Amino acid sequence: MKKIFKGILASIVIASAFTGCNNVEKENYLSYSSAGESDSQQENNNSAETADWSTLTFGMDSAFYTPEFDFKNLTDIGWSFDPANYGLEDCTLTPELRLSCDVYLNHEGVDAGVLAVGFANTGSEDTSLDNCQVWAVKVEIKDKTNYPQFTVPGNISWNASDADVKAAIGEPTESNRDDEMGYTELIYKKADKYIVHYYVYDNGGMMKFWIEKF
Repeated sequence: MKKIFKGILASIVIASAFTGCNNVEKENYLSYSSAGESDSQQENNNSAETADWSTLTFGMDSAFYTPEFDFKNLTDIGWSFDPANYGLEDCTLTPELRLSCDVYLNHEGVDAGVLAVGFANTGSEDTSLDNCQVWAVKVEIKDKTNYPQFTVPGNISWNASDADVKAAIGEPTESNRDDEMGYTELIYKKADKYIVHYYVYDNGGMMKFWIEKF
């Protein structure tokens, strides 16, 4: 019997931890970048269409994505996950239900923990995760070696300082400091519907972003 997850605009925290990552053959995915590439190579992938952070548009290699895009857009290019790791086997989402952005995707040749997504059913009928949309995305390159070339919302450059981020897109709506982890989280909101988080580390600058479209 399929598991039916009911609720309207509910945000569900998935309890299962990200474990059991599949080993990957990194050399088999040569189109993906490595930490050894220069910042300019990453910046060259930026586009004017992402200059407004509130569009939440981000780029991955040659493609751009704006929540709420179809999850199939990612599976078509090789991203996947094991639903059993999250207790989501045979999961069906009811309309307007959202899962928290805690499902980490795997791709051959890409380090584990680079890309996480949150699923949403924006349609009018119950549907499987494969046919759902992505309403939230987390991308992190800290301590990673192999990952796609990402374009960050607002054209913020990887390794940017908090001053760089503010100079580019203004003062954040909220700012949080985590001394233990050694980063400052800059949060930008627009009408509480479009939200982007930039994580600026003391050692390395901005190396993580998280976007949410409610």
